[in-house]
Amino acid sequence: MSTSLLNRRLLHFLTVYETGNIKRAADLINISQPALSMSLRQLEEELGSELFQRQARGVVPTEAGEVLYRYASSIRQSARLAGEEIVALASGRLSRLRLGAGVAWTTTVLPDVLINLQRQFEGMSIDMVTGVGDQLAALFLAGNIDVLLAAGSMPRLDAPDIEKEFIANLPMLAVAGREHRLARRKLVHPDDLVCNVWAGFYEDEGFFHLAQHYMALRGMPAPKIAVRTNSAAALTAIVGSSEMIAILIAPLAHSASKAGLCALPLSEPLWEMPVNIYYRRVASELGVIRTFCDAVSERIKKLV
Repeated sequence: MSTSLLNRRLLHFLTVYETGNIKRAADLINISQPALSMSLRQLEEELGSELFQRQARGVVPTEAGEVLYRYASSIRQSARLAGEEIVALASGRLSRLRLGAGVAWTTTVLPDVLINLQRQFEGMSIDMVTGVGDQLAALFLAGNIDVLLAAGSMPRLDAPDIEKEFIANLPMLAVAGREHRLARRKLVHPDDLVCNVWAGFYEDEGFFHLAQHYMALRGMPAPKIAVRTNSAAALTAIVGSSEMIAILIAPLAHSASKAGLCALPLSEPLWEMPVNIYYRRVASELGVIRTFCDAVSERIKKLV
């Protein structure tokens, strides 16, 4: 449905952007390579800007191309949601909701929210993608996620067509196994943390930069992250059975206590993380998205 509602040139542009190769894009949308190149040239002429830099192995978007991609992705999602709403008028329900969430939420806040959401919107399927900030932001910008729940700053999502709802600032906590030497201390100082080996989440560069900044302000080197994983359960198990420590947002740290970890008694607090929900403005009137946002916000605010 969404493809049929899209402008042909925008569809061509999106396919080239996401494949990075005109020949591959032409094969995907089943047109000739010269026809696709002509379509791109016409779009560039219409906009008065070059959208791609041609290179030997493909194409790279220009600054104008990046801007157009953000809005074209929004248009594509609008087309998909339009199709969904039209179907919903006949069936009385939205057929699918695509959610993205940071690893901290999938085992804490979201299970009950999603169960209640599915009961309230019976017949609707829910796709939930878990990851870290940069991964989820890319999927959201590409139109593969309708709603994103994430902690931390995401400047890539500061755009006129994207709505951001702030929920709360939540503290980060240091955790370790109950038998860890730091767990037996009355107070754990920043230099105790940086001298220890850490475990963290895979590709969570935003977290590493915050940790590095926190230590640099205290005249200490960046922490050493020895193990990275994209699984909260795996991270908990690794920390619980080793001498490693982890820095987790409060809800995940509290959940990890059930698996044998404990929050370390810090001499001074770590940094806080803003928790936000992101969605396209075009989707703001969808009842299921409003219901999801309200339910998540209510649950997270109870944790503050």
